[in-house]
Amino acid sequence: MPLYTETSNSLRVISSSPSNIFEIYTLNIILSFDYYIITLLLPLYYSTSFGLSDLHAGYIFGCAGLFLSILSFTIGHIIPEIGCKRGLVLSTLSVFLGFMILSMNRSFYMSLFAILGLICFGVSLSGPLIGIGVKRYSDSTNRSTSVSILMMGTYLAGIIAGTYVDIVWNFFEDKAVIFDIIFSTAAGASGLGFLIALTLKSNEKLEGNQLTSPNSVIFTRKFWKFLIVIGFVTLLHSVCFEQLDATFPKFITRVIGDKAHFGIFFGIYSANMLIGALAFTPLTFKLSSYTLIMLGGSLGALASLMLFLGSTNLNFITFALLLSSGECILVPRTLDYTMKVASEGEEGVYLAVCNSPYYFGMILTGIISGKLLENYCPEYGDKSCFFIWKIVSICAICVVMLMGIFKYCISHNENQAETEESREARD
Repeated sequence: MPLYTETSNSLRVISSSPSNIFEIYTLNIILSFDYYIITLLLPLYYSTSFGLSDLHAGYIFGCAGLFLSILSFTIGHIIPEIGCKRGLVLSTLSVFLGFMILSMNRSFYMSLFAILGLICFGVSLSGPLIGIGVKRYSDSTNRSTSVSILMMGTYLAGIIAGTYVDIVWNFFEDKAVIFDIIFSTAAGASGLGFLIALTLKSNEKLEGNQLTSPNSVIFTRKFWKFLIVIGFVTLLHSVCFEQLDATFPKFITRVIGDKAHFGIFFGIYSANMLIGALAFTPLTFKLSSYTLIMLGGSLGALASLMLFLGSTNLNFITFALLLSSGECILVPRTLDYTMKVASEGEEGVYLAVCNSPYYFGMILTGIISGKLLENYCPEYGDKSCFFIWKIVSICAICVVMLMGIFKYCISHNENQAETEESREARD
């Protein structure tokens, strides 16, 4: 009970925060909805609309991750100079234009420009800006709760996106019409986000006046230890959690058929993350963020084994619940860990790196997904679809074991970081 009391006290402090943080939370929901739409549908879109093979569709999924990673690293150190308002206006406008092109155009190359150019740019720009906003409007005493609320918004967007895709997918027969409707809706959402971003008030706390040189950040032992931790998190995302987007939709449609409700299971996944993001927050008062990241990865490995057991709805639901429990621990605590490591003025670089597991991991995910589907679960021919998830589970377990072995070599002293930040806040 004392742990939940601390969480309740943090919520009261957050409720009296400046209004800008709630506008940032809203923009996070909108941009997360657009991100979920594109990651959930990207492999299916290219296989269905352009007749690409699983492997080639996986390559495009991986290219999206590559572009997001490059853009995140490139613009991460200049984000504080752009400013929160201008950055989010530019981000939402770019995503809006990308989805408008997808909904109105049938050209393969224009679709690549829309996804790999406009949408990737908008998404990569928004992540660090939203993270900086949350850090600047919270302190070390309510930071974990603030991050959990941010992630709850992300997961709410996942529920909406998954449910919406499932309804549209099963209501219409023409796949071209389905993609047009969904992409048009995503464009409308980002258009609304653009209008909200225009109403943001410029605030010096979000404009990053104390900018630290990227070179002074990168060439430090602290940064390289942090980079190794993020490397492990990237592997967990690519071999385990991202397979929900890249592999699961094709897997379930090939095992059950075209009427497979993969969007419903995605909605269950997101609903559990929405609840779990705050429900698991009290653990942060007793366990380190690094330990919780390992716990999240372990749950993800266990989840994949559920699909190896058979194609029952119970197994699918258990998979969704375990995987979402793992991710709603791993993702907020990775962001929490990043905020504890990064000093003021360094957030742009650290948060850009923190986003790389989702973006750079997509490169590995696309390749892994394409290879697994073609070898074990092809559209035609002999199938051993369930063997995919045994491989996924073993890989995830290996990553968690490596994190445990090297924990005391690479983990950051989180208690020391919180003490220093509290001292700076008092000064």
